[in-house]
Amino acid sequence: QAYIDDNPLCDIELRTPLAMRSDWGGAHGQPLVLVQVTDLHVNDIDGGQAKTKFRMFLETVLPPMAPYVDAVVVTGDLVSSKRFTAHMHQLVGHYSQQILSEWKWYNSTVSETIKQLKIRKWITVPGNHDVFGSSSRRFYREYGMHPPLALNETYSRSHITTIRGHMLFGLDAALNPSPHRPMNFFGMVTPEMEDDLLNNLREHRAR
Repeated sequence: QAYIDDNPLCDIELRTPLAMRSDWGGAHGQPLVLVQVTDLHVNDIDGGQAKTKFRMFLETVLPPMAPYVDAVVVTGDLVSSKRFTAHMHQLVGHYSQQILSEWKWYNSTVSETIKQLKIRKWITVPGNHDVFGSSSRRFYREYGMHPPLALNETYSRSHITTIRGHMLFGLDAALNPSPHRPMNFFGMVTPEMEDDLLNNLREHRAR
């Protein structure tokens, strides 16, 4: 989990000329501008550290860039979905759970930011923490996607987002069914997902 203020890799120097470079794109026109963040791990058990760091990003790093950004992409682990326990036997895998308060905080905070900064697109893909013990991806669909996806709508684990002629490919490679910790620390791209992605690509190209 990268913390903005104490990780040298996140020492972002914000300069207006950087966002307004007249030579961006060259002869090909304005480039596609994406802001990618990952592993937010929003939770209720760390004394507010993760929430504070995420708010710092939303309130200090993102605003100067927002007018030039085509999409913000969050690549997994929006929430933490785990509880501390004193019972050692629970470490084998059933002390993780999807926690509604974490999802609601993430959703309300992001929705407010999208509205205030007029973010064009906010794209997410789930990580393993976002689906611990939740094969339906219920909370992710309702609180992690913008706009949300109703349970009666079809959820595709592979999808394409088109922005100004560019296609962004997203794959939900988290296990399905999704086990609890510690049996859910790897993902898998199935042949069915590959076929689905190729079919989506063909459909988009045919339009």
